[in-house]
Amino acid sequence: MPFDPARMRKRQGDLLVSADWNDLIDEAKRLGDAKVNKSGDTIGGPLTVTGALAVGAAAPAGVNAHISSADNVQLRLTQTRNNDWSRLSLVAGGNEYVLAVGAPGSSTPNEFNVYSSSANRNVATVNPDGLTVRGALTVAGSDIYFTETTHTHTARGNALGQAAIENAAGGFNTLMILGRTVSTDPVRRVVGLWDYLQVNGDLHVTSRITSPRFRLTKAIDVVGPLPRQGGFTSGGGILMIIVSGSGWTSDAARRIGMRVLIDGAVAGETRSFSNELNSHKVFSTDALVVDNIAAGNHTVRLEALPSTNTDLNDFFTATVLELPFNNLSFGPIVIDPINTGGVVIR
Repeated sequence: MPFDPARMRKRQGDLLVSADWNDLIDEAKRLGDAKVNKSGDTIGGPLTVTGALAVGAAAPAGVNAHISSADNVQLRLTQTRNNDWSRLSLVAGGNEYVLAVGAPGSSTPNEFNVYSSSANRNVATVNPDGLTVRGALTVAGSDIYFTETTHTHTARGNALGQAAIENAAGGFNTLMILGRTVSTDPVRRVVGLWDYLQVNGDLHVTSRITSPRFRLTKAIDVVGPLPRQGGFTSGGGILMIIVSGSGWTSDAARRIGMRVLIDGAVAGETRSFSNELNSHKVFSTDALVVDNIAAGNHTVRLEALPSTNTDLNDFFTATVLELPFNNLSFGPIVIDPINTGGVVIR
């Protein structure tokens, strides 16, 4: 018979029948078996705590579960099979984040994943190879340090559409910036800069330099007489006009030469001195620098200086070299074929 506390209540002098006594003994035994031992016990079924759960010390206000210990504190979730996951789920307002660790026998072994229900994917993964973030990575500080000093360059960044930054040791011994791979056969990577770039040291280029402001034009290559004119196109960079020619004078001991004009404005002159008359002399070859010229089509014109005669026995050239610089504050260009076959601008 089920235990009925109302039936068990007795007044002084009431008879205690054996059935009531037996029910009382059974209930006492049941309570003894079901109670939780405060010094330590095992609960075989679900445990529901409607208030705060505190271990080691009382829970602070607003904290639902609190663990406090003077020793190391560890919350351990152990998955005992070798083909599953240990998961900790955090849910707020329908948005769920799951922290999960895969067992060696699971589909993705030895990984720690952060899953987002709103993104419907793992947003971060940590494994022996490193950290993978799926999405934008924002660094709140101003420093990124590469502290591994023995890293060996890999080809992982050569996959189509990928890029890499490596602190490479070995034969490279440099911070490698590998651009986006746009071709794999052959491998071709691209790095683009849209802003001001300042190089505080030597610039060493081991391959080609290409720029819409880097061009070479043979504007004039003719036989005389002067004047002669040719055209060229500029991208708006600094121009180096390299000219040569020859001429003669009908008077002895005269300075002869030619004038160089860009779009009708004098850019400079190239000259020589003739001691004898009626003898063709080569003018000194000159390289004239012209800046502040707009992008577009332009003309270069060669005109004879006073006392200078030219005819079909004289030859004239004007070569326009455009450089991709905005000013002339760069040092000499040094060819370094011994070490790398590259070009160093100092």
